[in-house]
Amino acid sequence: MPSRIWLLPVVLGVLTSRLTPLQGQTPAQLDKIKQAIANATHKPPKPATPPASTGSPAASAAGQAPTFSGKVDEALMGPRTQRMVLSEDGEHLAIVAPKGSRQVVLLDGVEGPLFDEIPRQFLNSTQVDVTWSPTGGHSAYVGRRGGDQIAVIDGKEAGMLLTTQSQQGMQYMDPRGWKFFYNQDGSRLAYAARPTATGWIMVVDGVKSPEYRAIDLQQTFLNGKHLYYVAQTADQKWHLMADGKPGPGYDELSALKVTPDGAHYAHLIIRHGTNPVRAAAVVDGVEGTAYYTVSDLELAPDGRVAYLAVSNPGVAQGHGSVGGAGGLVVGGLVVPIPSPGMPRDPAATPPAGTRACGWRGTRTASGSPTCSRTRLTRASP
Repeated sequence: MPSRIWLLPVVLGVLTSRLTPLQGQTPAQLDKIKQAIANATHKPPKPATPPASTGSPAASAAGQAPTFSGKVDEALMGPRTQRMVLSEDGEHLAIVAPKGSRQVVLLDGVEGPLFDEIPRQFLNSTQVDVTWSPTGGHSAYVGRRGGDQIAVIDGKEAGMLLTTQSQQGMQYMDPRGWKFFYNQDGSRLAYAARPTATGWIMVVDGVKSPEYRAIDLQQTFLNGKHLYYVAQTADQKWHLMADGKPGPGYDELSALKVTPDGAHYAHLIIRHGTNPVRAAAVVDGVEGTAYYTVSDLELAPDGRVAYLAVSNPGVAQGHGSVGGAGGLVVGGLVVPIPSPGMPRDPAATPPAGTRACGWRGTRTASGSPTCSRTRLTRASP
């Protein structure tokens, strides 16, 4: 625009010098000359852009696109690395980074103790670099110095997990499924450690348990505020530890299940010996009826239990058995189910108003199969 103003006197001078031969022009012609001078001093306006059609996709997208009004904060959390662990709630970040010839963990940018290594695996189990509690911002990881493995809780060394000496007696049983067990809000933490070459302990909220011959970490639950795990004592009996209290000892203890709130639990047990009726289910510490075998344990969130039980194995015949009996145990009631090889009525469906319907298979003296239906009409508790 300034260039156009600067040229204006020149344009006017040239036109003025030539007005003399134009003195005879008509008023209309002079008006055209004046308009040309005025146009030379103004920038022509841009042509108006036609508005987008209200029905077009572009117009619809423009009308629906949200306006970003947030604030982006960026903070340097540590050096470049491929070992990063974000907490489940997305609020916290851990970085495993080299520091000279050693390694260190930065929790939300705060550097922790220096170690020879932050191992990716521990006790032959897949172990993430850092374990965050689901919420609450608590963290745990393993650091190695020489032959010692150390637990680091919330950025501080909490004690030995393994030492060079204690690792020498691990041929008996390496606890499969080792990890840090947090509850949902991170207020409770449990993990197994081996302080000596003779056994294992469970460290619960910093408190050490008695020493056990072995701990079954695949049957360990920290639900709500309740901790359950299975441990073997020196007499080779397996016990359920419910909030630190040991249950009875069994030759076998399996299929431990715990409700999400930790209020109820159930598991299966077997006693070795000459008595063939040796298996049972234990619900909230109460041992149920003994059977030949018990399997397929299920535990509902409200504490109700169901499992399959065989009360009579029958006589072996071919790939199955004859004369056997068993049932589905639900809430203390037994719903009979057919023995192997027994026919089943294809029209067997639970009649209206009943909770379950089953079939018991038997054979007559001549060996021909017969079936009788048993109806369960009482609702399970």
